[in-house]
Amino acid sequence: MEKANIEICNICKEPVEKIINGFSVPQACLCARSEIEKYNKQIEDIRQKKIMNKIIESNIGKRYYNSTFKSFNQKGLEEPFKKVANYTKDLKRMLLEGRGLILEGPPGTGKTHLAAAVLRFAITQGLFVSYGTTIDILRSIKDSYTPCGGNTKQVIEGYKTCDLLIIDDLGKEKITEYVKEIFYDIINYRYNNLLSIIITIENVEHDLINRLESALVSRLLDSNEIVKFEGSDFRIKKRHYNNL
Repeated sequence: MEKANIEICNICKEPVEKIINGFSVPQACLCARSEIEKYNKQIEDIRQKKIMNKIIESNIGKRYYNSTFKSFNQKGLEEPFKKVANYTKDLKRMLLEGRGLILEGPPGTGKTHLAAAVLRFAITQGLFVSYGTTIDILRSIKDSYTPCGGNTKQVIEGYKTCDLLIIDDLGKEKITEYVKEIFYDIINYRYNNLLSIIITIENVEHDLINRLESALVSRLLDSNEIVKFEGSDFRIKKRHYNNL
């Protein structure tokens, strides 16, 4: 049988085709594979840049830009880590059902890190996520005031309608009738429209139940699973060990 002539790349000298059942089938030589790899890297770089831009737009601080589940120190926090990770794995269904999380525990136990990890994952899925401490949210609304009120309405609508809202450090704000009204407006809208919220808080009873309106508390407890974090402040422990 006459041996088929295989076309060879003029540059890398690798075959650019192969013979299968007597038919010539194209295949990538080293040059083509290198170009494909370069193109895929460019596409991934663009994707990662878009993700980072969305993370920045979410208003979370620089410290948490690269917070992931992989970078989280689980020691002593295996149970809350597992619950938040499982929530994230099932994020599509959780958001469809308007389910969220209340991450409860003392400072420095990783609540914000894990909330940021959920934020990052949600953004990679093409979701619009908004983040803020209660003080940040109130300040952004106050700073948006104009005589006609148009900008203020737009800012509040952003918190009400984003795919996922993360409220960090609930309970640090000074409670006034205005504050109650703003948070009731945001949370009630999200509750009624099955829009999820993730909250970090030190103590549910003290910072939530005893401070906010019962109707608001009822909605938050109905739609959010409480995940308890226990342990001492890792920031203080880290500083202590570094000073030894």
